[in-house]
Amino acid sequence: MPHATHLSTLGDAFARAHQDGLKTMRLPGQRGLLALDIVAAGNRWGEQEATRQFQGSHTALLRRMRLTGQIIGFSSGDSVDRDTMAPPWGIYPLQLAQCAGLLADVLVFSVTLSADNFIEELRKAGLNADWVLPDGAEMGPAQPVVTVEGHGRRVTMARAGIEQLMLELTDLRAWADGMDQLLRKGTAGWQPWPYFTDEHKVWV
Repeated sequence: MPHATHLSTLGDAFARAHQDGLKTMRLPGQRGLLALDIVAAGNRWGEQEATRQFQGSHTALLRRMRLTGQIIGFSSGDSVDRDTMAPPWGIYPLQLAQCAGLLADVLVFSVTLSADNFIEELRKAGLNADWVLPDGAEMGPAQPVVTVEGHGRRVTMARAGIEQLMLELTDLRAWADGMDQLLRKGTAGWQPWPYFTDEHKVWV
């Protein structure tokens, strides 16, 4: 199963943000991407206005996408809560200056998705998926978020798996197809991740 991501789009978004301060984009799978260059935004608007521009752009992006169900989002700036097994920003397939910006928190991106759209992508792959995180509940490290069933087997995803999908900009349909193969082969358990034959090439 080949690996597919939209990390090249993140690079494009950062390039635009370097010119304009920030950039919003829509990603396949009904995800919203917002990239912010803190230095460029501060030079263009000043600190307070840059904050307002960021918040306003994020709100406008969600309005354009018309997301339904629970809205979930992860930001590269949430490094304290980030999974320790996640790839470090320094090996992301971006320009060296962009990787350095992520490491220094002067470049920030956020990815937003709705629970309904996420479940829809899994069901397109023939999987029976349910969003089990209660409305208003905190997505803690061990809190079950999604259950996925297929081929008579069931797996549970928690925060780390969702965060990995979001911040690595993994293609949702490719991931869903990988989950289908994983369940078909009989692998089940807590927070699984499909095996992609060429995933290592993304991080080389």
